[in-house]
This record gives sequence, structure tokens and C-alpha cells, in this order.
Amino acid sequence: MDRLEGRLQHYDWGSRDALAHLRGASPSGLPEAELWFGAHPTAPAMIDRGDGRCLDEVVAAAPDEQLGGATTLRNGTLPFLVKLLAADRPLSLQVHPDREQAAAGHAAEEAAGVAVDAPHRTFVDPHPKPELVVAVSSFRALCGFRQVEEALEVAAAFGLPDEAFSPLGPQGGGAWPEVVERLLASTDEDTARLLGTCEDLLGGPWDATATLVQEVATRSPDDPALMLVPLLVEHHLQEGEALFLGAGVLHAYLGGVAVEVMASSDNVLRAGLTNKHVDIDGVVGAIHPGAPTVAVQRPSSAMTHRPRSSPSGALRAPASTSRSGVAPRSSSASTGRHGWRASMRCASGPARPSGCPMSTVRTGSTPRASPTVSPWATGTPPPVGGSHLLHGRPPPTWWTSTASLRPAAARTASDDPSPTSDRPPGRRQATHHGAPRSRHVPPR
Repeated sequence: MDRLEGRLQHYDWGSRDALAHLRGASPSGLPEAELWFGAHPTAPAMIDRGDGRCLDEVVAAAPDEQLGGATTLRNGTLPFLVKLLAADRPLSLQVHPDREQAAAGHAAEEAAGVAVDAPHRTFVDPHPKPELVVAVSSFRALCGFRQVEEALEVAAAFGLPDEAFSPLGPQGGGAWPEVVERLLASTDEDTARLLGTCEDLLGGPWDATATLVQEVATRSPDDPALMLVPLLVEHHLQEGEALFLGAGVLHAYLGGVAVEVMASSDNVLRAGLTNKHVDIDGVVGAIHPGAPTVAVQRPSSAMTHRPRSSPSGALRAPASTSRSGVAPRSSSASTGRHGWRASMRCASGPARPSGCPMSTVRTGSTPRASPTVSPWATGTPPPVGGSHLLHGRPPPTWWTSTASLRPAAARTASDDPSPTSDRPPGRRQATHHGAPRSRHVPPR
């Protein structure tokens, strides 16, 4: 069993106390946005083996020993990354590249000599970044476009420029990249007109969307990306509910605490609503109009009962079940009746890079007869776990790992879309069909 010390990221949208409360630590006084548990070179976790090494160094030194059968998935690197995320305000409007765009973009920036930590760097690694976000508290997200018919109604109601939407009629959802490109060229007068219309729509049929635009505009009143906010589906997740985001899905997290499980990548193409680098050409080229509809996934009833807490603070989790209903076996009493237990506390640990406070997760092992291949490495969205380590609740099953860092068994859950919309009940976002554009233009 190894102890991992996660790395805090102090992005300005982060909560100042949520992650500290989760870790049982005192707030640092800085925004604490994300806590990374992985081996990505941007912020590798520390591993307590007495030598002060980071997790990426430990894996690189003996990939076969540490990763088992997953060694070949990412050329001997850990293929997944787990984050705790706590947002007090909306994140940037963004999209993640697919495998081809990530590889091409990374190669182009490497060839151009763009430093990996340069503010205008977009592709910090050559990998895609599919991700699953699981709500730990109430969590809100904008994710995916409305169906075309509804989007045209929204555009008319909010006075969005007709010329931007003209391709949607003949081309349907395949025209979304062109629509996005046109709207991101909007002027300050266009955004001011939108905000004025939102004020007029308050209290009417489009009240929820108008209020949302005003909320997002609080910090970015002149950002052209505001023009896209009414066109996206808003999801309200409760504890245990999740969204899977594949490549090419335009999205923005709005607020709340969640766990993210993703491919080990930090490639983000931003359309706006941020003070970081914006790559409009990259965003337009990355949008997949034919991406599957984003649906809310919910835990099954078998995953929702509360665990018992031991006097020491260690938490025992219920047995995880697969689609066949068979629970994983445990051959060690030290890991608890159901195969694993976990505790979380503030780490005192070795020296911390950049003075960042860290958190500690202890994980027990779930013995298995053969290595398990992570679904993230194969591009298949994993099932959803249903319990979380907040206010005395355990983490999802996929949070646990063996001492050799092999992925733990994942749980299953149903797919049940429930986007928040001003439209009457029963309307769902359509699956749009059209060839995605894959061009890459170096950041401007």
C-alpha cells in the first residue's frame, strides 16, 4: 500500500475552503481549484516510499512492475489521472482535442519551439483528454449543444445575429463549428445587446437561460463566448451523478465539488470566459458535431447505502458490483470486509514543489488474478461509482488502487439524460451528424 500526496492547483476560479474541508486542513487563503492524483508531468503526485520521488518518476523507473498489463497503453506511463475539483465560479468555455488533433498540435508546437509552460501553449502533451466528472456536492455544468430546432428558438428569443445561424438550416448540426466561429467573432455591441435582452427576458419562459447568461457575464461582460452560453445544455448534477465528456464536446463547469477521472492529459482548447490563452481556431477545429449526446449517468440503488466509519476515521466501502452483480473478492483482512478502505488527511510529507499544500489518500488493494486494463486508455467511457469521500463518505471504487497502481474494478450505472432546459419536459438534445473538422492552426 502506498500513500499518494496530491498536488493542489490554485486556479482563480477555485473555492477557498471546499478542498481544505475535504482534506481536514486549514484553508490556505488561496483559491484551491483542483487536487491532482496522477503522474502527469504538469503536477505529479508525490508517493511516500521514503525517497521523495514523484509518482511519474516511480512509474518511469519500473513501468512493468508498477503498471502490470497497462504498461503498453501509454508507452510505460500511467494512463489515467484523478482530480478533485472545487469551483466557486464558472470555468472557461472549452473543448478537448481528439487523439489526432492532440498529436498534431503537440508536434507543431514542439517543432516551433514553444516552451511547454508558455502562456500561449495549447498542447502540453500529445494525448486526448476524455473525462468523467462525478458530483460530490450539487454540481452544475454546461455541456453540449441544444438540439438544432431548440437552438434556433433560443437564437431568436435572445436576438442572436441571424447570419451566424444561417448554416444550421441546410446543414443541421454539422454546421456547429461554423456557427461557433461566427459567434466568437462578435463585437462588444453584440454582447451588450445580448445582456440587455436577458434583462428583458427575466421572469418569462426563458428566465433560467437569461439568468445563467447574466451569471456568467458577471466576470466577462464583453467576452464573445457569452454568445454561445444560451445554446448549450445546462445540467444540474446531484451527489453521485456523472457526465462523460468525449473529445470535441464544448462545455464549461459552472460550480460545485466533483471528482474527475480522465485520460492523463492537460490539453485544453479555450473559447473564452477566461484570462488564459484563447485558441479560437483550435476550438473550431476540435468541435465534433457528431459527438454522442451527453447524458447524466446515475448510480444504481446498490451503490447508495451509507458505509460505516471506524473510530480511526478509516472508511469502509460497500462491495462494488459489476454488470453481472459479482463483487470483487478480498484475500486480506487488513483491507476490510469488502476489499478496500480509504482515509484522507492533510499530509506533512516531504518537501513540496512550489510550496503547494498537499493532501494524502491511503488506499488498500483489491487483489485480482490478472491486470485490469483501464477503460480510459481504450477510449471507452467507464461506468460510474456512487459514493464519495465528503463529510464521512468513501470514494468511488475507481479511486482505489493496488500497490502496483493497477486500476480498480469499476461500477456500473444507468444512462439517464436530464438536462436543465427552459423547454417543456420530454425534449432531449439531438445527436448531430456531420464530419468534424480536424484542422490545426498554431495558437495566435
